[in-house]
Amino acid sequence: MTLSFELLNLRPKFMRFDIWPFVIGYIALYFWWSTLDEEAPMDTNPLMEKINKATFYGAEIYNDEVYYESMENIYARLTFIGLVFFHSLVYMSSYWSVQMKSKIRYFSGGNKLSLNNVQNYKYCKVLFIKQQKSYCDIVTIQSDQQNKYWIYFMENKYFYDEAKELFIRLKPNVKFNLENLERQEKTEEYEKNSLLIPMKKFNEVLKEQLMEPFSFFQIFSVSLWLLDESRIYALFTLSMLFFTSCTVVIQRMKTMLTLRQMKLNPQLITVYRKNQWTKISSELLVPGDIVILQTAEQIKPAVKDNNNNNDDEQFLREQIPFSKHLPPKLFQVETMNVDSYKSVPCDILLLNGQVVVNESMLTGESVPQVKEGINKHQNEHLDIKNKHKSNVIFCGTEIIQLQGNTQYPSYINNDQNQSHCLGLVLRTGFDTAKGKLIKTVFYNNENANVKQTDGLFIVVVLLIFALSASAYVLMNGLQEESRNKNKLFIRCILIVTTVVPPELPMILSIAVNQSLALLQLRKIFCTEPFRIPLAGKVEVLAFDKTGTLTNDTLLFSGIVDNCNKRCVQSKSDCSLNCQQILAGCHQLIYADNKLQGDPIELLFFQQNNQWSYQTQQKYAQNRDLGLTIYQKQVFSFKSDLKRMSTVVQVDQKGQRHYRLLVKGAPEALQQLFLQIPDEYEYCYQHYSNLGYRVLCLADREIQEFENQEREELEQNLVFQGFLICESPLKTDTQQWIKKFKTSYFQPIIITGDNLLTAIAVGKQLLLHDNKKTYILDYQNNNYVLEEHGTKNTQVLNNLEKEIKQFEGMLCISSSIMEKLENSNQLKLIIHFCIFARMSPKQKETIIIQFKKQGKGVLMCGDGTNDVGALKKADVGIALVTNQGEEQKEDEEEEERIANLSFTEQLKQVKKQQEELRKKMNEAKGDKEKMKNIANQHMQQQTAGLFDMGPSYKFGDACIAAPFTSKMSTSIRCVHTILMQGICTLVTTIQTYKIMALQSVLNAYSLSALHMQSLKMSETQMTLMGILGAAYYFCYSSAKPQKTLSKIKPSFSIFEFSFFISLTLQIILHIWSMHYAIHHIAMPNMTQIEKEIKNDTEFKPTFLNTTVFLLQLLQQSCIFLFNHPGEPHMQKIDVNSKFFKSLFIPLILCIVSAFNYSEMLNAYLELTFPSSEEPSVQLTILCLFVTITNWLIEKGTKTLKYKKWYGFI
Repeated sequence: MTLSFELLNLRPKFMRFDIWPFVIGYIALYFWWSTLDEEAPMDTNPLMEKINKATFYGAEIYNDEVYYESMENIYARLTFIGLVFFHSLVYMSSYWSVQMKSKIRYFSGGNKLSLNNVQNYKYCKVLFIKQQKSYCDIVTIQSDQQNKYWIYFMENKYFYDEAKELFIRLKPNVKFNLENLERQEKTEEYEKNSLLIPMKKFNEVLKEQLMEPFSFFQIFSVSLWLLDESRIYALFTLSMLFFTSCTVVIQRMKTMLTLRQMKLNPQLITVYRKNQWTKISSELLVPGDIVILQTAEQIKPAVKDNNNNNDDEQFLREQIPFSKHLPPKLFQVETMNVDSYKSVPCDILLLNGQVVVNESMLTGESVPQVKEGINKHQNEHLDIKNKHKSNVIFCGTEIIQLQGNTQYPSYINNDQNQSHCLGLVLRTGFDTAKGKLIKTVFYNNENANVKQTDGLFIVVVLLIFALSASAYVLMNGLQEESRNKNKLFIRCILIVTTVVPPELPMILSIAVNQSLALLQLRKIFCTEPFRIPLAGKVEVLAFDKTGTLTNDTLLFSGIVDNCNKRCVQSKSDCSLNCQQILAGCHQLIYADNKLQGDPIELLFFQQNNQWSYQTQQKYAQNRDLGLTIYQKQVFSFKSDLKRMSTVVQVDQKGQRHYRLLVKGAPEALQQLFLQIPDEYEYCYQHYSNLGYRVLCLADREIQEFENQEREELEQNLVFQGFLICESPLKTDTQQWIKKFKTSYFQPIIITGDNLLTAIAVGKQLLLHDNKKTYILDYQNNNYVLEEHGTKNTQVLNNLEKEIKQFEGMLCISSSIMEKLENSNQLKLIIHFCIFARMSPKQKETIIIQFKKQGKGVLMCGDGTNDVGALKKADVGIALVTNQGEEQKEDEEEEERIANLSFTEQLKQVKKQQEELRKKMNEAKGDKEKMKNIANQHMQQQTAGLFDMGPSYKFGDACIAAPFTSKMSTSIRCVHTILMQGICTLVTTIQTYKIMALQSVLNAYSLSALHMQSLKMSETQMTLMGILGAAYYFCYSSAKPQKTLSKIKPSFSIFEFSFFISLTLQIILHIWSMHYAIHHIAMPNMTQIEKEIKNDTEFKPTFLNTTVFLLQLLQQSCIFLFNHPGEPHMQKIDVNSKFFKSLFIPLILCIVSAFNYSEMLNAYLELTFPSSEEPSVQLTILCLFVTITNWLIEKGTKTLKYKKWYGFI
């Protein structure tokens, strides 16, 4: 991440580069124009003949004399048009690019930020670059009376540092040494602790939308059509552009209002300031404050009425013109954030006691998390991402339980010996975990279009073609003295504008927004819309094992306390030491009237009448034995250590002693044993091979407990046994993995579990077609492949070469991966299927390596230990469970929704939405009832004509991944996202092909007409425009196939089959148009028709009739036969509106070519010669074009896929 600054000052208005050079240009042009020769009179003729010639030549009549414009005058007028266009381009570039804006409108003060320079300049250009993303803005430099300077950029405040000569963000220090914890300095210069998104006005957002390059280009084209007297078509295009822009603006504003509801309403909180406790609003908290924590039920709101729903609706109504005449539902913004004041208002470091929090709203973790007070005496730096994550309570989470104590910081007076949980405020506002999530959603949502690299390449190629056609028409037109030069220039420019169809701005956003809406109907929420097309390019599917492929709930199989006998015993029959470890080494809590926590820790207490656990006093008890175990110190499970431990006090029949209880991965604890039992490795590997999850249980006696360090305690352990449990696959995991495998995807497993357990799961899922499994190991300074289940090993002399050639399921552990990394051979991991005992950092590394090798990667996990990998993947999916929901019912509902058409889905959502609003209106005034209704309908999404964009609600997105699935914990969501990504990608690529064909044909047909001073009528142009817009909309609404194809889709337009199909179709349509013009139309035109010029009013000729009918047919053929269809999308349904809208104009063209209906001819302004032969020729040509276009597209698709896919 890099930040760069440049000081700026506004130029005086007449010194701007978009003003003074053009003022000089206009003045020079004026003087040049004034020095040109006057118009010369034409030859003397009768007055009517003069008038006809004047009309024909584009001349003028004064005092019965006809004057024509000299070429110099025409060139001057053309120069004026070019100067105005270039002036507009320069002016608009300051809106398109911040870099251009800084050059055009500002004086630069350079990058040196000395105090003198900062004082002399009022603005600063800030450029933020992170990975492949960048954001640039020009901000105002603000100051106060104490000569402090600061700027605001991306919701953050940056102060000027005179010593460093830089603007430094006032960033909370979250990496301080824990020994200095009680000496943390506090500053009051932080902004208010609020997550409120700034709201733009309607006219500002509309101005931004209309000033985008494509919109500007269309407005310019419309102005040219108006000059060519095509007013109806121009107004239709302008109306469509304005309507589309307003739709997008309204949706953006509704989305911003919804994002504003992700903020946390302020609460009353007790803070220690000026040596006393005082209650303040949570908005006034700053990093360094000490606060008293409360449970969600104890918290009181700082403001009585937190429901600002009516204010949001009123704001929308005030901003949108003619809002009184628009439907009320357009302005309704759902309030699902009624009790957000009960959430933790900032990121807090727990100083003492123990807190149980619900992090599901933030991380997607459904199991309540236990947070422990930080050890203040450690000589190490705070690490809130990894080591000390269990000591931090993050903003947006809810506190369920508290257990305080009297261990206050030394500088806080606690004479009354009060017992509270205290916390140190670490981060506030947008610096918090939740604040970063909101910023991610907001800044990514503002750019929800597909990356347009392919599109820009197509536009450049088409521009070259259009310029060539325009130049040809211009050169030929200038050679004819009789041509109206003004019309000639306008029409030549119009040929160039055909490069970009008017519908393009709408097309580029519809594909992505439609996919977002469909994903939301399936309860899959996306915070980074640009990743949807990336899902279509995925080749590798990476899955976490536990909780993703297998169930979260575990089945207790038994305990093995003797490695030699390997006899599996029940909970009551195993040794007392094993029972003590399972009863005392855990972090279970009591919430919602039941014991909750890690499923593997719950196993021992389930259906166990002998042992019970009290969470308040933190002790386990066996009354039959008179045994009580008190937890004194808990060392939480660490992914890098692969173990957890507790220090307990054991009381039994009056005797008391301390023990350290440890459980963890067998290979991790093996290094800590005082003595390793015989058959230790063979025993745990035996059960791992069978697919069981194996945990090692160990302990040791402690003479005295005086808050020793973890490393000091966890040594010289005594083995007590293995906990054997089964983690069965989810019911549908096998069927989905089979579907992925039968397609072109490569599924892999990345897990922190044991290698042998992961192999057993891999074999169940048949991850590799070859049934043999090999484990990479390192023995005697050589890499070897060991065949699983046998003792066969093979030494790899040339690791890189032999690994690539090896057939079978390759597996690797974390220790061997470290060796590969140290020897710079990490790129070989792309040949492996199973990665076991991987730390969160190693999971990230695996994803990065696959991406470096050019593989698109999808990562699916539970959203906790997989966060890094989920964010590094092209597509990261966090599976989030909603407590209280039945998975089976959810899956049935998802299946039902998936089978509905898009229109039916919209109708269903609208119906549900009306029911929700009705219930909310009935409950108006009853906040508790409104809260219950809101919770019941949390997942309902508003979709409709104005809701085609992304929509987020409180709790839908999580910080774990760009995609969050809340339908169920099934990996079905992977299939849904892949299908939608492929649909978006394929639709976009085919849209570029259609755009290219349309642009080439428009340019050629316009050139052919303009060569003869002809044009199409406004009726004809408007009809083609309406049909084109309808085609594009229906086309982009196509649905994906219900199953994944075995064939990869095209990832880009740079593919042989794409260019072959495009080239052949261009040749067909240009040849047919050329043939129709030169061999059918022109030879059969009457002499009167040949003298008709459409420079003023339109008069039908057989030439423009031929061009119109053939171009309308070609347009229908292009959309009909270039529909992606199978194998990646559903083929066109012959009963669908889309097929009918394409097929009817196709038939209409062929029927019209017969000259069948005089009424139809009059309506479409068509004319035909008296002879039937030209009509027959035109009809035959139309049939030939239709059949040949079908053969070309079906032929290239068949050659590409080696399979025939249906008739259409």
